[in-house]
Amino acid sequence: MSRAKEIQEKISLQAKLQASFNATALKASEWLPKDSQEEQKCELSSSKASFYELPVIGLGAGLNFEEHDGGHSQGEVSTIGEFINSNKKLSSIAKKKGKRATNSPSQSEGIFKANSTDTRAMVALKRKMKNGRRQELRHKISQTSTSTAAQPRPEAKEDSRNSDSDEEPQVSKTSRKSYGLLFQSKTQKKR
Repeated sequence: MSRAKEIQEKISLQAKLQASFNATALKASEWLPKDSQEEQKCELSSSKASFYELPVIGLGAGLNFEEHDGGHSQGEVSTIGEFINSNKKLSSIAKKKGKRATNSPSQSEGIFKANSTDTRAMVALKRKMKNGRRQELRHKISQTSTSTAAQPRPEAKEDSRNSDSDEEPQVSKTSRKSYGLLFQSKTQKKR
């Protein structure tokens, strides 16, 4: 029972200490002028208002401060305040912004990227187009490399052939690795 009594005493002591701290804080707040509290409330409300005006940025999207001429389309959330006041989920906003981004012609590098909404036939078509584009690029690269190889290179002087230069590949010889075994040497047996 003495342990339970100690715990009760500690709890009551902590409650008294907290009450005294609250009383001193209340006394100190009475000394402060009333204008500062009203000013703080005004600053808080203005900071909340400015927070609600911040734009909603989709996943993977960058900041774009340009104003759209047509305004925002119906159902589109553009600021945090609109998002908080609406009953929309964040996932639905991300999906809508993702669809708008893929429909735009400015995203040419993602043409062949398969989406989860694509059918098997569409995925196969996109793969075929991507592989065709790769083949075209490889063909162009091979043509440019053969055209540069066909151009005559200026011949170097004979003296430079015999010199040790960094341009010539150095032949390095490697020796076979040998391992020293533990029982390779003779050991004497004790009798």
